[in-house]
Amino acid sequence: MDIEALFGILAGTLMVLSIPGTMIYLRQLARTERRESREMYERIVRDRLFVIQTALEAGFDDREVARLDRRLSGLIGQQEMQKLAGVQIRKVPEAPEDRELDILEDEVEEIIERRKRKQERELKRQIRDAGM
Repeated sequence: MDIEALFGILAGTLMVLSIPGTMIYLRQLARTERRESREMYERIVRDRLFVIQTALEAGFDDREVARLDRRLSGLIGQQEMQKLAGVQIRKVPEAPEDRELDILEDEVEEIIERRKRKQERELKRQIRDAGM
């Protein structure tokens, strides 16, 4: 066997052995990038929740809060956020990491409902006090 054939076999063997390693590395790289994107998306959603909660505490009514939420969605760019989260289909996939984001969105709705109930109680108290 000559040296060129030996080099050919060696090069072929190295190539065959390096392909799985490369695939594993690329898969880990994609996971890392997706995790970092999800973390960024989560931070933005938390900041959005904080802004809405602050608006509610400041006395914004439901219409103003809804308008603020729409403005925040527009500023953030919902399509861009879905790209950050790795969504390539129209519906956001339900993955374990996405559940925490759903909890945050549910919390926003709960805060709005609490504010509405608080305003209703305050209005009833004012009506009751005015009737005395």
